[in-house]
Amino acid sequence: MTMHSKEEMNRRDAFITPDARKQQIEVHRTVGLYIIVWSTVESLLIGLLGHLLNTSKANTQIIYTGLRSVRQRRGTIEALIKHNMANDALRKRLLSALQAFKTSTALRNKLAHGQFGFNDQGFYVSVYYYDLEDAELDNATATSEPINQKWIDKIGDELRRLSFLEEEFGKITDAWLVRHPQKRQATRP
Repeated sequence: MTMHSKEEMNRRDAFITPDARKQQIEVHRTVGLYIIVWSTVESLLIGLLGHLLNTSKANTQIIYTGLRSVRQRRGTIEALIKHNMANDALRKRLLSALQAFKTSTALRNKLAHGQFGFNDQGFYVSVYYYDLEDAELDNATATSEPINQKWIDKIGDELRRLSFLEEEFGKITDAWLVRHPQKRQATRP
């Protein structure tokens, strides 16, 4: 990677219009917040995995990282929920939240791994990505979406849904742990 001098970066930035700079900041903020909240939800899932396995944080981390894909991790957690949760209402709520997490993961992958293209004025105009969630790498197809205010608003709406999902995972896990206090003790290091 070539490091550019401050003067070179300033020359490049001089071609970016003020409106394009505002749009870039809005895209960066929206995408960044989405990825941060998604990571928080994933952390809640890691904690839930430890509770379901009744094991230490270190063991949970080893198991979680040993499962190479988010799909494998989600499938393992789903199987443990079905096996360990006797409360039908909690089990259904958690499985529903896990399904919503699958949807949020597909968007997170687009945002985190997409290639963002911009025009001569500096406006982001498209995001180009491979859908890797349900496809093998060799069979993945590339997709491009235009970046405009409608796209930014759509990501903002998905961010709100993801924030509710974060809250839901926390509530469900807490409700389950109240009924199984021995599980809370098991996740200490």
